[in-house]
Amino acid sequence: MALQTFSVTAESVRKHHFPQADAFSTTSRPSEATVLEAIDEEAGKLAGKLNTEGVTVADDATKAAFVSCRAQLRMMVALRIARDMTGVDPELSRAWKKEVIEWFLALEESNADALGDGASNATELEPDGPTDHIQTLNLDTGNDDDASDLIPVLRRKDDL
Repeated sequence: MALQTFSVTAESVRKHHFPQADAFSTTSRPSEATVLEAIDEEAGKLAGKLNTEGVTVADDATKAAFVSCRAQLRMMVALRIARDMTGVDPELSRAWKKEVIEWFLALEESNADALGDGASNATELEPDGPTDHIQTLNLDTGNDDDASDLIPVLRRKDDL
């Protein structure tokens, strides 16, 4: 599956965060190639976080989730290249960083609900290994009366 960059381009980063700067080019600092590389790398981080939270975002620019992710990715890229831009206020970088962190915290807290329309939580994922030794080892006899009602006595010094 291709990396989703939410239609973020070097030009959109410049227009939204560095409107005073000339367009990125082969001779600009940072160069357009560097900005495009930053877009891909930050999109990978965003995709990893969305995946970790089990959130899928529809590839539809009319949906709130797509718009939210596009803005977040642009902010992440702007924050990353701000140190290469001349005349960028350090306070502005701190404010952007705070916004990026707050967005990720909202995502952690609310999952897909934080993004609005166009995002969904993944269905329950299969576990990485067995979750029930009874089924895994085919130990079920089909009779509940075969189950033990013994309650083990545990002491503090016992290794568990």
